[in-house]
Amino acid sequence: MLHLEAKVNDFVEEKLSKYKPNNITAPKIIHDSILGSNIFLPHEVVVLDMPIVQRLRRISQVDLVPYVFPSGNHNRFEHTLGVTTLSGRQ
Repeated sequence: MLHLEAKVNDFVEEKLSKYKPNNITAPKIIHDSILGSNIFLPHEVVVLDMPIVQRLRRISQVDLVPYVFPSGNHNRFEHTLGVTTLSGRQ
């Protein structure tokens, strides 16, 4: 387990070592095809803007679904936005 933890720590360090977060002071509205327009608070926007979260845009959430449903293209970033929105409504 320590080997995996070391690899994860190295990966995060590589991705965030030169990252300087923007000074976000206002909420941001992000539009979602399922949940509509959603307001994200400044602290949420800071996290969503991080390179380690932005990389989720390149990872499919549905893998083989587009072969059956061509419009079924969703990525892990979109999923993260939805989870963030729904968890805020709890």
